Amino acid sequence: MAYPIQYNETDFITQLTEQLRRDNDWKVGKESYGGIADLVIEDIHSGKRIFIEFRTAGQYGELPISSALVLDEQKKRLSEKDALFLVTFSGVSKTLGNKLKDLGIKVFASPTVEDVVGNVQYAMSA
Repeated sequence: MAYPIQYNETDFITQLTEQLRRDNDWKVGKESYGGIADLVIEDIHSGKRIFIEFRTAGQYGELPISSALVLDEQKKRLSEKDALFLVTFSGVSKTLGNKLKDLGIKVFASPTVEDVVGNVQYAMSA
């Protein structure tokens, strides 16, 4: 029986960054755009950017619903062609997930590196 890989945030970011740099012609780096996200992927040809925010749960093991307010403010600071992804290894309530979807924020709960890379590739090609 195969068990899912357990990541900590630092290892996940390192592996994600390495894979995005290796397979694509993108500029990948830590946040340098005014605190909007933890990781930024930029297509140097189109100028399209994807900001990835990493969040951990509150004391109850789920992201608090108030996360939507903070992420909405971050999303508003981006240009229309930019995207904001949320990666968490915590629980996301259905209410929070639906609210973030309505705000145009893609949510990944306990993803693999490959899940995120695939979605980044798809978003960059759209």
